[in-house]
Amino acid sequence: MDDARLEYWVIQVLDQVVSGEPNEDSRVELKSDWPSPEVAARRIAGHANASRGESVLWIIGADEKGRAVEGASAVERSAWFSQVQSHFEGISPSLHDLVLHYSGATVVALLFDTGRAPFVTKNPSRGKPGCGPVSLEVPWREATAVRSARREDLIRLFVPLLRTPELELLGGEIRVFQDSSYGDSPIFESMLDLYVAPRDDQRVVVPTHKAVASLGFQGADSLHIPKLIRFESGASATLSTTPAELVIDGPGRFTLMCYFEASQAPWPLPQHAAATYSIGFASTKRRIVVRCNYEKADENRLEVLDSDIQLAG
Repeated sequence: MDDARLEYWVIQVLDQVVSGEPNEDSRVELKSDWPSPEVAARRIAGHANASRGESVLWIIGADEKGRAVEGASAVERSAWFSQVQSHFEGISPSLHDLVLHYSGATVVALLFDTGRAPFVTKNPSRGKPGCGPVSLEVPWREATAVRSARREDLIRLFVPLLRTPELELLGGEIRVFQDSSYGDSPIFESMLDLYVAPRDDQRVVVPTHKAVASLGFQGADSLHIPKLIRFESGASATLSTTPAELVIDGPGRFTLMCYFEASQAPWPLPQHAAATYSIGFASTKRRIVVRCNYEKADENRLEVLDSDIQLAG
């Protein structure tokens, strides 16, 4: 991941911190300040093992419970991470760090590559009274806690996990067609134009039944749920679609189409709308969530004003 994408990811997370929104990305951990190397090693190992190949992000200088970004204290990062590595047995996750500024505070992003899991840490209690002879541990992160890995956790490490592809929003709109072959009722649909880039050579399948959406208009209390969702792959040679799925064999462009009941179409169109789209994948519980805010472009159409894309699950 390049620095620009990493910085954008961090800013998205910090925006959630200050607004009090829960962080749904299991790859992210927030620290108000630098943990001790001994504590950090076990938590990093547990986080990395449970991520099963996905990069994990730590942000130093952010307090999620306090909804504050006060910044990280001055620490020699290379010296700190060298001490962290000393608590690993053998290899440790590789680190890419980035210092950035957010609302006047200096935070540090630590991006760990977990592709060489499992990671094993040394037991700091070995030799102490009552602690027994166990010298090594395979930590495992569960929710926000860290425990020793169980047999079923270790089995998971040996089964390849789909590496969730990167998704880029190219554009999108909500349209209402007043005149159509469907009769006098207006036709109401939303469209997202997306570009997908797999992170390895593994085929990725997006089942239609794992795509969901909800749409709300300014001034309305209810949410609209589409009656039909489908994918269109256009001219991309690496993508194909059927009524049941989108099949991804390489980078390409596709469209997510959502069709609503004609009776749901608001008229005249309000000035603003907001929508959430969730795209799931075969063989994994992880999904990509796209949140969009729309602004009226003309009488029959709203266009995406801004958006946010996150990995969840």
